[in-house]
Amino acid sequence: LTYLAKRLTSHNPTHIYAYGEKYKLPVRASKFPIQPFICQTELEYLGGFFDGDGYVFPASDLSACHLGVGQSEAQASILIRFYIAFGGGVYHHKIGNVTTKAAMQWVVTSTRSQAATKLATVSHLKAKQLLIAQSWPSCIDKRTACAAELKRLKRAPRTVQLVVTWSYLAGFFDAEGYLGLHAFDNSAVL
Repeated sequence: LTYLAKRLTSHNPTHIYAYGEKYKLPVRASKFPIQPFICQTELEYLGGFFDGDGYVFPASDLSACHLGVGQSEAQASILIRFYIAFGGGVYHHKIGNVTTKAAMQWVVTSTRSQAATKLATVSHLKAKQLLIAQSWPSCIDKRTACAAELKRLKRAPRTVQLVVTWSYLAGFFDAEGYLGLHAFDNSAVL
């Protein structure tokens, strides 16, 4: 049954519902205005969320570097927040099936956006990757070296000293955390 369930696909989403609005996919930068100013608490929240669920990756031909955040269809409203803050686009990423939900992603090219620069100021876990994205080189040899460094940083253990704000912590928790309630002893686990 599990094999069959994984082969059955669900619908291919055509819209995202976020904050009382309906956004037709794909949501591209040319369709809606980008927020010219991001308040510090929103930036810290998005930085925490990016440290939890974000990723930095080179284009397959190494011509550019991209930032992305992926979420299930049910949690896609955060992608609209990234889109409003930094531009880029929100796209359908994976078709869901009976055992998994459809996935959406926000993607922006680092050289066309201030996303990497702004997120690097509040990121604690992915700041080095964001700095590479921010200054993606034009020389192909340097791009190859930067792509290798991004790969190394993703695998390297992270030893950072964290002094975080509540906004950052809230974003990181929304990306990675969970709250477990135990009915048998009336306790909660974060």
